[in-house]
Amino acid sequence: MTQDGRKFVRGRGAYLGDMRFENLRHVKFKRAEGARGTKLSVSRPASLGNTGALFYTADSLELDDIVVPISRDGVLNPPRPVLARDEHRFVGEPIAVVLADDEYLAEDLINEVSYTSQPVPPVTDPIRAAAENDLLVHTSFGTNVLFEENFRAGDETFSYPNDDFRTVTTTLRSGRVTAVPLETRGVVACGSDDGVTIWCSTQSPHMLRDLVAAHTGLSPSRVVVRVPDIGGGFGLKAHAYPEELIVAVLAYRLKANLRWIEDRVENLSAACHSRDQHITASAVVDNEGRIRGVHADIVVDMGAYGVYAHGHLLEPLGTPAMVPGPYDLDFYSYRVRAVATNKAPLGAYRGVGLPVATLVHERLVEHVATTLRCDSVEVRRQNLIHAAQSPYKSLTGQKYNNFDFETALARVTEDIATHRAECERTLDGEWLVGQGFGVYIEYVASGSAVFKKRGMVGLAGFDEFELRLTEDGSLSLQTTLPSMGQGVYAATGQILHALTGMEPAEIRLPNVDTGQAPLSGNGTFASRSAVITHTGVRQAYTDLVDSITVGACNAYNVDKDAVEVRRDLSVVIGQDEQDEPVRLSRAHTARLLEEKYRIGFSRVDPKAPVHPSGAHGCLLAIHRRTAALRILRYTVADECGIRIDPKVVEGQVRGAVAQAISGALHEEILYDSTGQINNPSFVNYGLLTAAELPDIVHLPFTTDGSIDADEVKGSGEAGMLAPGPTIANAVSDALGVPCDTLPVRREWLLENLPVPSSVETA
Repeated sequence: MTQDGRKFVRGRGAYLGDMRFENLRHVKFKRAEGARGTKLSVSRPASLGNTGALFYTADSLELDDIVVPISRDGVLNPPRPVLARDEHRFVGEPIAVVLADDEYLAEDLINEVSYTSQPVPPVTDPIRAAAENDLLVHTSFGTNVLFEENFRAGDETFSYPNDDFRTVTTTLRSGRVTAVPLETRGVVACGSDDGVTIWCSTQSPHMLRDLVAAHTGLSPSRVVVRVPDIGGGFGLKAHAYPEELIVAVLAYRLKANLRWIEDRVENLSAACHSRDQHITASAVVDNEGRIRGVHADIVVDMGAYGVYAHGHLLEPLGTPAMVPGPYDLDFYSYRVRAVATNKAPLGAYRGVGLPVATLVHERLVEHVATTLRCDSVEVRRQNLIHAAQSPYKSLTGQKYNNFDFETALARVTEDIATHRAECERTLDGEWLVGQGFGVYIEYVASGSAVFKKRGMVGLAGFDEFELRLTEDGSLSLQTTLPSMGQGVYAATGQILHALTGMEPAEIRLPNVDTGQAPLSGNGTFASRSAVITHTGVRQAYTDLVDSITVGACNAYNVDKDAVEVRRDLSVVIGQDEQDEPVRLSRAHTARLLEEKYRIGFSRVDPKAPVHPSGAHGCLLAIHRRTAALRILRYTVADECGIRIDPKVVEGQVRGAVAQAISGALHEEILYDSTGQINNPSFVNYGLLTAAELPDIVHLPFTTDGSIDADEVKGSGEAGMLAPGPTIANAVSDALGVPCDTLPVRREWLLENLPVPSSVETA
């Protein structure tokens, strides 16, 4: 168990709900109960009276809309009101806020808030919304298509079928899901004349700091964001939300201490959703089974607004960029449309677009194999990019380095084949057994150049580190990368131990606090923490060594050549040849030098993403009569570069696989035609249970290229991309029918069970 893990298992975590503040006032939000309404009028609670509670609507709050900074031609970018003004556009949109000294009073008062609006038919079908303009989410735009891009690259010879080529086409659907962190969103803000201090369960504290500063007129230095322990984020907390902004602004205006923690219904209905894509994909295949060209037509249901500061380009740009995946294509084209609907906004969730891209290319391979009556594993082997082709530039411009798809696929197919008979012996004749495989590649740790190219100019793209030698001789590191439970602090400690030889007790890794160091940065998302930290800590250490050297030179009036800063930051100063050198312990050095000579700084802004890759295999069984599904074995072989802390990597992969299996079999936010959410609670939003969790076998490996480059690739999303299509492929194998929609629902399985032979005979 890692140092991070021991802390939480022993109950020593300090989450937002654990923190105590004096004179705390509680914040509750009234939310829209209908999907769409105009002429919005909100009434104050009848019992407000002399309770001392405060009530705000958009008019009394007087806070500017949130505008996501987007710089890309052809993008329609609707401003997002922090509280709905004149019109509400999705169920769960905040329309009023109450502050009270007692949490239960605040809850009672918010339940008394009523509103009226003129009902308007909502936009709920993204396919229709993309094709027709009779119903518009944002009438001023004249269309529901907020972004459309068409792309073609490669040899046009392979863009269409002819006598030598055939086309294989399939329609795919990836349902609408949400991240479901164990700890929901929450914020505490304490205002004063000096500014506002915010405690927030966020993955992007500096993003929130800058948004609050912009809406209050404060300088960023007067807005301090402190991150407590986070009970999971998974991308959902990578954004800055209207609720967080409102609490911070009111705390500053009122010079009060305010807290808001959302409940689970709010979390499922008003925090961001993800995935929700409709895809028609085609492959042009030659007579030898080579996939020569691919076309994808992608419609993404974006909900009513973009999220700050990513906007509505995450899934629409992420998915089509990686549809070619690990396959060596001659031609690729796509059309992608980001469509507004009257639903909660679409935002980040572990993998962001790439699980859907993997679904597309892996299900397409299966359809090719079925059409050609070939083994799908052989079709993969025939079309994979070979390791010898590294470095490889895909048709969408992705530069793959240090991969070996064939080795990954061989490992998982061999493991499943070896254990299939053993697993089948545990079953009786009532079970249908199927196996499926999936190969993936992703991009992680994008820098500012990538975000700028996408038009996401509100994202920093870089992260910063300050490594400080404290007066007692210990090291303290401040970063812009919060830990949300993924073990980043454990990995950071490993890096510093390897650099300095110092023990964990001598290394302090405090939670992110924007007031402790003048840093700015992107935050924790997109599997970037290990990649950025591996570089950033080493560079900050080198800068610290240089600073100590300069300080020692000044203190002893010697040249740099006379100063040796050793690995553990102790110092040896050689003066005249006849004199004994001066030896300073680390603690002595810390006491001797001015503070400015005890600080090392680094900024990491990756020039290009890195590309973890691998393959998954699944063996499952479906009951012939009940359609109960059991995953018997699940295998992952991934090339994730150098593993800083193998325990952390193992935990990340296993956790991601479990999360992705849950999404593949259970999870989907269901809206009806009126825009109501049918399952805004755990009563009917399904999640994987521990009893369903299969045996997950992890087979990590590293290519020689990754070792030579001392390359860290990140593992936070490695387990997330392939389970959906891998399970769908196994279900197709078991039932003998194509499975092209996720999640794989029990009712669908029941409808597609083979008819018993007795019924066929009758």
